[in-house]
Amino acid sequence: GRFLGFFSSVLGVVTGTLVVLVLGIFIASEPKVYVQGVIRLLPPASRARGGEIASAVGRGLRWWLIGRFASIGLVFVFTWIGLLLLDVPLAFLLALIAGLLSFVPTFGPLVGAIPAVLVGLSAGPQQALWVALLYLGIQVVESYGVTPLIQRRTVRLPPALLVLFQLVMAVLAGVLGVLLATPILVVLMVLVGTLYQEDRLGETTDLP
Repeated sequence: GRFLGFFSSVLGVVTGTLVVLVLGIFIASEPKVYVQGVIRLLPPASRARGGEIASAVGRGLRWWLIGRFASIGLVFVFTWIGLLLLDVPLAFLLALIAGLLSFVPTFGPLVGAIPAVLVGLSAGPQQALWVALLYLGIQVVESYGVTPLIQRRTVRLPPALLVLFQLVMAVLAGVLGVLLATPILVVLMVLVGTLYQEDRLGETTDLP
């Protein structure tokens, strides 16, 4: 039961990721169609402001995506170097898998470590242990050091707020919530900055 439960959760992670990617591709291919459709729902007097807010949201999400790609690149490089130093076969392919799966917070790096540990196990338990420690170290540094700092530089998200929001979304929506936590937080911060601070309070604010 535990074995099947583990793989059912992994299947849920993969399925949720694919759904998010497909929706993202559809929306990114024709963003104006969706944006204009939402803006048409607003009163005519508010449509110009709605377009400005939509542009701010899109800008914040683009910078967030750039930050994620930078983090993926760092995970790939660090993993590749570490596997080469440990003399693990298929180091490039394993590092590429680890980098791509690091896009999925928490569960992605865990799934990415499985094939590397299995390859290391072919050389003995000690090699597998070193590979597991390598992935664990990279995951800790990436999740709690590199990624929050990159997000802070690209979209100006406070690292503590980002980690806290990821925990909240994990409780509320599970794996899919963790996957979508950062872009949702970017959208919320833009909406709070534009609709509340600028429009309601009349203050200027630095948007993500």
